[in-house]
Amino acid sequence: MTEIIWTNCEDELPPHDMRVIVKAYGEYMKFHWNEGLNKIVTNKTDWTPYTPEKWEFLNNDKQN
Repeated sequence: MTEIIWTNCEDELPPHDMRVIVKAYGEYMKFHWNEGLNKIVTNKTDWTPYTPEKWEFLNNDKQN
């Protein structure tokens, strides 16, 4: 099982040079700060560093 540790944007913003998975508005999205992440960040937005394994796990989990 893939362990995912989420960080709330209110506590800590993701580094600008890191690709992340964002959990916002009930969806999972892949982002890099330069791709518009700064436009959706709220205190209800959570993030975790992107890995292909996490992305696959989250998308498979949504289908079940």
